[in-house]
Amino acid sequence: MKIIVLSSRFPYPIEKGDKLRLYHHLIGLSKSHEIVLVSLVDEIPAERHVEEIKKYVSKLYFLRMSHWSRFLTFVKGVFGSLPFQTLYFYQARLHRRFIEIVENEKPNIFSVN
Repeated sequence: MKIIVLSSRFPYPIEKGDKLRLYHHLIGLSKSHEIVLVSLVDEIPAERHVEEIKKYVSKLYFLRMSHWSRFLTFVKGVFGSLPFQTLYFYQARLHRRFIEIVENEKPNIFSVN
């Protein structure tokens, strides 16, 4: 089965609990499934960190978040009803790119971390 895993952080290096959980999630899923990892990032991770994760995924996509866009979305959201955590990670440009990835990869299922 082909699974797209969307993560709000790149899972390596392991320095926080959410990264630890995702790292072991990828290891477990990769034993019997094809994994495509899509990670939201501020900066592209170091190559040695990318290589560690490539052991468990067939493809890896980085969606680079814009600090300026994040700020504007957050300010607009102060007057809306969405939770701040949602506003912090949502950017329309990244949403469109994620849809393109899904259309190209044609996964059987999604996992959001």
